Parts: sequence; structure tokens; C-alpha cells
Amino acid sequence: MIKTIFSVIYFLIKLLSKHIIKFFIMETISENENQTEQGNNEKMDWDFCDDARSTSYTFRPYEIVKINYCGDIRNSEYPSPRSGHRVVCSNSNLYCLGGFNLTHVNRGNISRLLFRELWEYNFVTRRWTKKMDHKVKDMPEELASNAVTIHDDVLIAYGGTGYPFGQACSNNTHFFSIKKPFVKRLKVSGDLPTPMYGPAIVVHDRWLYTIGGTTGYDYSCDVYRLDLYTKTWEMLYICQPDRREDDPKGRYRHEIVYDGTHIYVLGGGTSITAYSLKEIPAFNLKTNTWDMFKTKPDVTLKVNGGYPESRKCYSCIQYKTEKGIEAVIAGGYTENDNAFSDIWKLTFSNMEWKLIRTAKLPNPLYFHSASTSGNGCMYLFGGIELVNDLSRTNDLFKMWTTIPKLSEMCWDAITYYNPNLDRYTEGDLLSIGIPKKFVERVPVAQKYSPSSSSVRKNNIFNLYSCFQID
Repeated sequence: MIKTIFSVIYFLIKLLSKHIIKFFIMETISENENQTEQGNNEKMDWDFCDDARSTSYTFRPYEIVKINYCGDIRNSEYPSPRSGHRVVCSNSNLYCLGGFNLTHVNRGNISRLLFRELWEYNFVTRRWTKKMDHKVKDMPEELASNAVTIHDDVLIAYGGTGYPFGQACSNNTHFFSIKKPFVKRLKVSGDLPTPMYGPAIVVHDRWLYTIGGTTGYDYSCDVYRLDLYTKTWEMLYICQPDRREDDPKGRYRHEIVYDGTHIYVLGGGTSITAYSLKEIPAFNLKTNTWDMFKTKPDVTLKVNGGYPESRKCYSCIQYKTEKGIEAVIAGGYTENDNAFSDIWKLTFSNMEWKLIRTAKLPNPLYFHSASTSGNGCMYLFGGIELVNDLSRTNDLFKMWTTIPKLSEMCWDAITYYNPNLDRYTEGDLLSIGIPKKFVERVPVAQKYSPSSSSVRKNNIFNLYSCFQID
């Protein structure tokens, strides 16, 4: 039954994307060219990507796809290769904050070891834009292995280290406003956490929770929270695994998953070890105590008992499905510097691991970062790549980790064929039937747009039909 449903969806996507959407776009181009012949000097330049013109759209779940933005002439600038950065996603964009590249040491450019900058990658236009740099007031200096989350279109960054690592750690909290670019360092009070790097954070109700991290010498799994209204820190739990065996051991570069009741702490480690993913400690937000959850293996695997190997410095995303919360982890490395390229999914309703066999990173990768806007499409950027030698990368990958709503697939197809929807006004896009929630993802440019008359509203196939299936 499931296979039949998927086959029907797949057929619809192929039909819609290859014929309806392409028909609409080419008809619009034809009208614009006709207007140009009639004396209209403002011709719409659709500027298709070569790959979008030469190949038909195909929805490809559970496959890792490299986004070739470097070869796109529309990207006049983009982030340099880096590691230790953090990325987060809104519905419209991926944001990349900070990072580090050791090659700048060899150039003698000490001031550029850390990237004091915030980049934005738009999913529709597939273009990078540098939103802020070191010249912005309150731009933090400790921008390696900090923790970043996004809440109501505001980036919240906490902790981190400068270079050399551990010599200048931070316990500051910064807000990054996107719509009107500026940075604000919060003035806080209370029982502040120790300055550390490699922590993990999440927003729950009115609080920002932080768990774990390292000073470079000591490792913690302590739990603190910041009241975002009163800007007051409080300590919730100090882990003492040498006294309480149920307390998790100190760690850094772990990842967390949040379900509203628990904050699950996955993996991580120290400079000499990496922690198992077979059992997952979780901080109970109601009792302010730790619970331990045993996971189930992928029974189809024999290696490591069907579990992912212990790891740190990997990436993790989470999203909600009909089954509940699911998380996907990728890459990382372990205590013997063995790096990974595998991708795993953990379903929290039954705590079962599954290796995603159809997807694998091109090379072992760690100190990268990944995020999703919540629709299950993962974007993974940068990191240290293990090929013949270690090198930092600025590769960007995309992967659908679940089957989303059909409207999301249609939107994916539309943006595949036409990355220049930003040339239209919001009214133009709404007039052809694109739902407002998708129009809001387009960074429309009011300064240049064709008149609404150039958009055919009476096509045999109206785009609106693409979005009426789910």
C-alpha cells in the first residue's frame, strides 16, 4: 500500500514538474520576449542554471545531493572553506555563523583565523549573501564551536572559543537580527555558566537551556538556563558522575534533540574519547533530573551490533512526522580519529536506529554543521574532509530525510526550474496561485519586476493546482 501511494506521488511530481511548471515558465518567458520585440526594453532575464535546463526534476528522498553554487555565475561571493561553524535554517534561508580555517596561519594572517561573519543562503535563489562581518558592533570574537539556534527569525548564539582554542572561551549570549541586521550582546545576571565551547542549546518556553561544553581542559554536562524575559541565568543541575552513576559524563561537540519533555544528549566526547549512541541520557524538563533511554539497533546490520559507532563533532537535525520526532545524524569522528561518512536516522517513538543505506557523504567529514527548517530537508555545510589528507571544505549538500507534504515537493520542483522568482513582486506570485506561505520564502525584489499582466492567469494548468493535493 505504502509503495503504491509513493508511486502515485512520484508520478504526480514528475507530471507536475516536467510539464505544468515548465509549461508555465516557458510561456512567461515567451510573453516577455514578445513584449521586448514590441519595444519594451526591460526584458526578464530568467538565467536558468544549466543543470535545471538539461535535466528534468526528480524528487529524490534519502539521497545526498551536492549543490553546485560555486559554478553558478549568480554567486559572486560565498563562504570560504571552514570548520567549527554553525548553521541554522528558517523556512527561507540557511544561516552560517563563524568558523575557523587553519590555512590562514600559514599565510600569517592571524586576524582571519576565525570568520567573524554571518552568511545567508536562500533556498529559492540559491545565492549566498554576507549579512554581517567583523565591522558590525557586538560581533563576537569567539566564533568556533559555539552553539546557535533560531527563534522567531532571530539567531541566538551562545558560548564558543577564539584561537588558540580554549584560551578565550565565552559564556555570552548574542542575538542576531536578520531583517534589520544587527547584533546585540545580552546583559545578563544570575548564576552564569562557566565560559566554554562545544555546548548545545535549545529554547523551551521562555528559557534558553545550555548543556555541556569544555574549557579546553575540563568537560561538563551541567545544565543551566537563561530566562529570556528577565535575562537571568540559573543553574539547574551539576553532573557528578563520579558520585552519581546515573549522571552523564562531561562532554563537548555533542548534539541534542528536544521533544518538549526531554532534552536528549547524543554522543559527544572529550579530546581522548567519544561517547556511545546505544544509550542516550536525557534531561527531564519537568523534574530537572536525568533519565536514561536505551535505543534499539538496526537489526539488518551486524557491524557494531547494528548501532552507529560512538562519535563527536558530527551533525544532527530533528523534525516532526506522523510518527513523532525523528533525528538524522551524519559524519563525525571517534577517539582514534576514525572519521565517518555514514548517515543514520533515530525514530524517538520506538528509539530505533536505522542506517540510511541510500545516502552517504562523499568523504568522511567532521566539525561540519547541518540544519533543517522542519520539513525534513537537511542542509549540510562545510567541515573537515578526510580524503587523502585533512582539508576544510565549503561544500553544501541537500537531502530529503523524509517524505514531506506534496506541496513541499511541488515547491521544490518550481524552484528547481526557476531560481529567479525573486524578480517578481509578491502580488505577482500570489496572483498565479502560489500560496502565501511559499511566497513568503521568496526574497522578492520590488525594484525590478514584470507587470502582473505578463503572468498568465488563465493557463490551462494553473499553478494553484499543484498545491491542492495535500
